Amino acid sequence: MSSLILEQVRENFHDVENLEKCIAKQLSYKSENPQESVITDHRIKNLLEITQKKCADTLATINDVDGSQKEELAIIALD
Repeated sequence: MSSLILEQVRENFHDVENLEKCIAKQLSYKSENPQESVITDHRIKNLLEITQKKCADTLATINDVDGSQKEELAIIALD
């Protein structure tokens, strides 16, 4: 994982974008087989849960919940 918080946030946004593309692809998939439809629904549910977790982590990083952003800025300021 990247050491800079800004890079972590950028990476998380990129991951969310890729997850959204996967969800869109799954939503466009139409199956005549009911079993495949259920499997597709489960895939979408799992992708949504991963996306929500990634977004929550990104928001926590942006809001500097753990104070690591302040620490990183202090270290950069000393250089």
